[in-house]
Amino acid sequence: MKLVVALIFSFLLVACTAPTTVHLNVKYLDQDAQQKIVTDLTTAGFNVVTNKVDFPGNHLQPTIIYSPLIKNTDSVNTVLSTVKKRDYQVVQVDMLANSNHWYTKDSIGLYLLPADFKPAKQTINDKMVGDYVTHNCEHDASLSIKQSGEWTYQYSGGDDAKGNWSILDSTYLFIERDEPWINLYFEFSFSQQTDMLGSVNITKLVPLNDSSYIVKCGFIKGIRQ
Repeated sequence: MKLVVALIFSFLLVACTAPTTVHLNVKYLDQDAQQKIVTDLTTAGFNVVTNKVDFPGNHLQPTIIYSPLIKNTDSVNTVLSTVKKRDYQVVQVDMLANSNHWYTKDSIGLYLLPADFKPAKQTINDKMVGDYVTHNCEHDASLSIKQSGEWTYQYSGGDDAKGNWSILDSTYLFIERDEPWINLYFEFSFSQQTDMLGSVNITKLVPLNDSSYIVKCGFIKGIRQ
């Protein structure tokens, strides 16, 4: 019995003294910066795990997300003071959840950006890439716009198709195929919608002409931020 009690006590002691884990996002940090921050946080007593997931929220900004189950509430301040020594400025600190990032254990999510960071502007072509489905239409079909410049089409009630795509006059999506001949124009638009889970970037395609191979329907895709 004494052995069992001793083992339980030892387990609880280890659990209580286990270091808080910092999930360090290194997506925008070079190798040298990563190594320095990992070393600093480890020296400060944290267990450090790196990742390259997307930043939480709608904007790129240095952020800390921490668990409400964190054992030492001073850990967040320790992380802040540690990264500040390397001239990183954290502008947002959130508990529990931000967008789809959750921290439910004794952990802290740390998202850093270098001082000279300038986000790359997303081109229209980049925004167009993705998988679309029919919108406000009785037909069930999908259209995939690929980064390679190719497109593929699948229709539950007919044949599949594929070809090449391009952007015309910064206003129209043009998809084409030589044999059998397909020559279709879509007017596209971008918008953002917000629901209880956050915001979604919406891209809509409205057909401007007909094809016997592709249903004349609007297409839509959404990317949750």
